[in-house]
Amino acid sequence: DIFVHDRDVDLDGIYDEVGAIRTVRVSVANDGTEGNNKSEQPRMSADGRFIVFQSDATNLVANDPLPCVCSNIFLHDRDSDQDGIFDEPGAITTERISQFAAQATRPRISADGQIITYLLEGDTDIPCLVTQGQIVRFDRSDNSTTCPIRNRTSGTPNGATSGAALSADGQAMVFHSSANNLVGGVTSSGHVYLYQHNGDSAQATVDTYTRVRDELFATSPTGVRYTQLFYQHTGEVVQLALADPAFFQSIRTTMTLWQPTLEALLDPGRAGDTVISAEQINALDTFLTTVSTRGSSELAATIAAERQALPPFNAFIGMTVADAAATVLDAPYQIYLPAIANSAPTRGATQIESPQRNDLCLFICIMLGFCE
Repeated sequence: DIFVHDRDVDLDGIYDEVGAIRTVRVSVANDGTEGNNKSEQPRMSADGRFIVFQSDATNLVANDPLPCVCSNIFLHDRDSDQDGIFDEPGAITTERISQFAAQATRPRISADGQIITYLLEGDTDIPCLVTQGQIVRFDRSDNSTTCPIRNRTSGTPNGATSGAALSADGQAMVFHSSANNLVGGVTSSGHVYLYQHNGDSAQATVDTYTRVRDELFATSPTGVRYTQLFYQHTGEVVQLALADPAFFQSIRTTMTLWQPTLEALLDPGRAGDTVISAEQINALDTFLTTVSTRGSSELAATIAAERQALPPFNAFIGMTVADAAATVLDAPYQIYLPAIANSAPTRGATQIESPQRNDLCLFICIMLGFCE
């Protein structure tokens, strides 16, 4: 069963007072009937009003024949009359979110309670579904269910997706996939990706940053070490971004700002003529300052050490991207031809001894974490 424990029922800001705590079962039907089978995997909206969970129970929604004898996803509203008082008799509702004859598990809900995702397995009537299972997305604003993860060419991922983590408003989602056809230039499986709802422009940024990794960073030992540095810190930076929609959007804006310059960087015919602007450097500086302030001491120390050891940012203003790449990577500028390159770098925390890094490359590494 699923329970919610309120440590401050009287809302006086003092937790665990005698007489001011309450534990309520939420895996119940609208009339309070308890579920007749196990319920698990609860997730809660930020205000505590909405709880999503998976259940094998068959009696949580009256007169609602289940599509299959399997786990389904349910949403429990603790304040259906919207008067601000939770768990009032007659003012709670439980509804089934999953609508398919397939196993539905691992629900997630956005902080604002509007977007729900879950893993669906085994329903071949859904075009996006492969036998390994796919993440589906339910939007409470219009009660629509969609397959958010699509390949831009064939449409259907060729592998499973799982492990969804949502931004506060649910418009962005980080997930893991065994597919290798989701992003151009990525031919191996087992990566972490970013999905941005209605984010076609973001997809172009995704491809650009992926190419920077595979066609430029792969050309030098220093570039490979930068990529390994990204893998050490990506989880923390993703969580910082997902926790703050404004910060997340500022990162997307910064990535878009840098995209034309990075596209030129990937073109030997333009790399010697395209220069880095003060606006780009200022955006990078703001990003790194925010990450240093909000992140762990380890991440902050890494950034601080690199900024102290290397020339100030203004040294890159007006520099061509070819010269900047040679400076950053400590190697002559060159691009790996896509037909020759590439396999994705090895994942996991790797010890890096005396790396010659700087903030520009650290930025690219961290940004790549929102793309791959």
